[in-house]
Amino acid sequence: MAEGDFPKSDGDVLYASEVNRMNSARIEQVYTGSQIDSNQTSAGTDTGSIVLDPVYDTYGGSYAIFDVTCFPQANGTSSSNVKVEIFTAESGTTPSYSETLDLQIAQCTYDNDVESNMTDKAGKTIHWVHTLTANERTNGFHSYVKSTSTNASTSFTNKQIVLSLG
Repeated sequence: MAEGDFPKSDGDVLYASEVNRMNSARIEQVYTGSQIDSNQTSAGTDTGSIVLDPVYDTYGGSYAIFDVTCFPQANGTSSSNVKVEIFTAESGTTPSYSETLDLQIAQCTYDNDVESNMTDKAGKTIHWVHTLTANERTNGFHSYVKSTSTNASTSFTNKQIVLSLG
């Protein structure tokens, strides 16, 4: 049986490239910029987003793995919160994105809560695994990550976004 052909049977050769592909995630992009940062100082909402590089060859992977390391902060009032969203789309001329993650990562529990505000300043890593659709596996995919800071004294500061295939 040729390299890359599965399933294997007794006596078939298992190539090193096949083992490496099964046991490790392939890093596609590491983003450390601030384009995704959001910062709201009064009532209202601020957003930031970054479109990641398209992935055209998934190398037989079934999953897109997103690791978002950030510093969210929510102070002020109980309606102050920070969330992160991840969107994916099959590769094409005009991507039609669908949301795969919508997660609130920080919220002030009540007005001017100094104690909870301190915990909201800690760094966080969101680890999200998206199962690629058959079309995404065949044609590749696009993705973007968005942050939203709502109401007074909220912010999202990016440290690193890693997109891997597994």
